[in-house]
Order: sequence, then C-alpha cells, then structure tokens
Amino acid sequence: MKLLVVLTLLGMPVAAPVERPQIEWHQCRLDAADEEGAALDRAGAECGDLKVPLDYARPDGPKITLALSRLRATGERIGAMVLNDGGPGGPGLSMPLRLRPEMKAAGTRYDLIGLDPRFVGRSTPIDCKLPYAAWPWAGGADRASFDRVSAQVADVARRCGANAGQYLQYVNTRNTARDIDQVRAALGERKISYLGYSYGTYLGSVYLQLFPGRTDRVLLDGPIDPVPYGPRLLRTIGPANESALRSWATWAAARNSTYHLGRRRRRCWRRWIGYCGSRGGAGCRSGSTGSTTEWCRCCCSGRWRTTGMRRGRRTPGSSGRCSTRRTDRCSPGRSWAGSWTRC
Repeated sequence: MKLLVVLTLLGMPVAAPVERPQIEWHQCRLDAADEEGAALDRAGAECGDLKVPLDYARPDGPKITLALSRLRATGERIGAMVLNDGGPGGPGLSMPLRLRPEMKAAGTRYDLIGLDPRFVGRSTPIDCKLPYAAWPWAGGADRASFDRVSAQVADVARRCGANAGQYLQYVNTRNTARDIDQVRAALGERKISYLGYSYGTYLGSVYLQLFPGRTDRVLLDGPIDPVPYGPRLLRTIGPANESALRSWATWAAARNSTYHLGRRRRRCWRRWIGYCGSRGGAGCRSGSTGSTTEWCRCCCSGRWRTTGMRRGRRTPGSSGRCSTRRTDRCSPGRSWAGSWTRC
C-alpha cells in the first residue's frame, strides 16, 4: 500500500488491481425433476455460477459459465478442495456428496468443491447435435468394421465442426486448469487443495505446472503419465485394459446365474468379445437381446471392481444391478461403452 501511494504521488502509472471473480450462489435444485440438485440441497450444499473467459488470451472477451457446488467444512477447517472425477468430460457437481463420507474425518475439514468443467453438465454446454452417444469406439476385428467406425468418427467431427466449431479450440486441459484457478480466486483462497481421479490426475498435474505455489494438499488417484498423454494414449493402456477385462470375465463367470455369459472365464470372454465385436465397435445396443440390460449391469459392476476404481457405485464382490445416479441400464440408442463409463 505504501508503494502504491508513493508511485501515485510521483505521477507514475499504477496498474489497476485485478478484480476478483464473483460466484453467484443459489440453491442447487433447478426444478421438480432435478434429483441431483435436490440431493445437494438436502446435504446443505450451495451451488453457484462463475463467469470465466472463453479465451484466456482475451480475458475481456466472451464469457462462459462454470457450474460449481460447495459443501462447507463441518470440522476444523483446513481450506477448500476442488474435486475432479476424470473423463475427460466427467461432471463433478455432486462429487462432494460421495466424497464427504468416503474421506471420513478428513472430509469434514474441507469445503468440498464440485465442478462441472467447461462445456460439461450445467456449465455452458456444447451441442454437436449427435444422434448417438459419442464415446471412443474400437475399430473392430476386420476392415469393414474399421471403415464403419472411421466413418462414424468422421461424422462426429463434421457435426461438431458445423454445430460447435467456434468453441472447439477452447476445449482443452490448460483452459480447464485456468478455470480451476478462477474458482480458487473467486473463493478467496490463496491456495487450494485438489483431488483428481484418472484424467483428473493429468488435469491436476497441468494445474501444478501452470500455477506453482497455489496448491496445498494434492491427491492424484490412478495417475496418468503426463508425458505420453494425447490421442495415442489409448495404445499404451491396451494391455492393462485387456488384463482388467479378463479379470472381469472371471468375475462374471462366477455369477453366471445372474448374467448368463458362461460358467467359465474363457467362454464368458469369448461370448462378450464376439457379441460386441459383431456390432462393429459402435457398442452393444440395448434391446438387441433379452439379456442386454443384465449384461450391461454386469459390465458396470464388474468394470469398477476389476480396475480397482472406487466410485461409490459398486463395491467389490457385490452382485445385482448397478446403483448409479446417472443410469443403471443401457438406454435405447446409447452404446454400452457410454453407459458403462457412467456406472
């Protein structure tokens, strides 16, 4: 302050102080059908909207809205902790509801911040006007399948370019990390803590690089090596995913009375691969057989168990239907991959 007074008296130019971004807080439930918002309200959370630059190279240019929630600390407060569930593109608004009990005593000492990243969930959306769920599809086992999937991917790119092209260059991890720092500033925190899963570990790593010194505790669960991260990353994780799928086949075979995929791992594995492979990588569609829904549930509950990921939806060794806020079955027209990842 003294320096500012001296510079002013000397007639030297002084930069205007940076205005702190403001969050518009409100109740979480949007309407009578909003179960997610109602659950947040019942837990005592508050929801908010924060305006951030679409393009950080033009901070005074167009703005987009970030949707966030805050579940305040009930114990001796340490600070605020931003949560990210991965994806990329996974919503995070209701994460505090799941993480508070899982974190036990530690969870009560933080304001837990759920955030729908830019263009996800309740944040400013992007609509490519796709007639199907656009999740990465496998190329399949033959040239015909590969060509079919290539055409689908090209169609996604064409539709997104035509309907949301003005936003696509701003959908990236660095901008999402910058958004997190805007949240930090808007909350009035000098430092924030961070908990990220899967892709969220890469996002956390990028935040640490862009904003050193602005974090307190950081937990990266299931970290992704930031060096090979990019379009070719899936090539490096194929062997691990195949091992996990084989473990899932063992799990499903032990529950044949529920899922009817076979009593032995090999048969379950072959039946699954043959069934999905015959659909050319676009995923198994619901309604194609009488047991499709059960297969989807089996896939949901087994996947999280065998990959060791704890998302609060299923627990190791449990059976029956998936219990999840998003969906517990393959909805018509949605690929299994799309439903699977939300379980």
